[in-house]
Amino acid sequence: MKPEYSTNVEASYLFRKKYSISLGYTHISDVISQILLQNEEKKSIYQTYLNVASQDLISFTFSFPVKITSWWNTDNSIMSYYNQLSAPELQGADLNTKQISADFYSQNNFTLSKLFSADAAIIYNTPASTAAFMIKSRFRTDAGLRYNFPNKMGNLKLTITDVFHTQNNTLYSNSPANTYNLEQSTTSTSARITFTYRFGKATVKSERSRTTGLDTEQKRL
Repeated sequence: MKPEYSTNVEASYLFRKKYSISLGYTHISDVISQILLQNEEKKSIYQTYLNVASQDLISFTFSFPVKITSWWNTDNSIMSYYNQLSAPELQGADLNTKQISADFYSQNNFTLSKLFSADAAIIYNTPASTAAFMIKSRFRTDAGLRYNFPNKMGNLKLTITDVFHTQNNTLYSNSPANTYNLEQSTTSTSARITFTYRFGKATVKSERSRTTGLDTEQKRL
C-alpha cells in the first residue's frame, strides 16, 4: 500500500466564552480504507485494506452548553459533514460515493444531593459512508452514578456503557461490484465500578518565610 497524505484547514470561533463553531475541510489522497471484496473461487467475502483514490470531507461543528435547571446541566455538540470518496476500478467498477451525515452528542450532568450526582451521555449518528460500505444510523446511551464521600477525599462511581444495548452496526455494500448486507452485534453493554480515594492532606501549607544573609545582600544589590 502507498502512504496516505492529508491536507487540513479549519477555522473556529468562540463567543460568550461557551459557544463555539468550527468549519473544516480535509482532502486525503491514496486513502487507506477497510474494504470488503469477493473471492470468486471460494464464493466468499473477505476483509482487507486498500488505497482508494481520494477523499474530501467538509465539516461544520457547533458546541453549546445548556443549563436546564439548577441541578441539571448539559454539554452538547452537533457535527454535520459532507463526505465524498472516489476509487476507480475497484474490482472492475468505479466507486464514487457522496454522503451528508451528522453526529449528535449530549452530556447530561445531574446534582442529586451534596453527596450524590449522576450523568448520562446520549450519542446519535445518522447514516454514514466509507469506501466499502454504508452504515445505517446508530444510537447509544451511557449512564453513571457517583457517591462523593463526606470528607471530600474520594468517591465511588458506577458506570454503565450502552445501557439499552443499541450499539449495533447494519452495513450494506457501497460498491457496484459487490452486493451484501451485514449485521454486527457486539458486547458493547458493560458495567464498571470505580473507587477513588486521596490519601494525605488535601492542602499543603506554604513554605515559611526565611531571611538569610544572602537575601539581605541581594536586596542591597
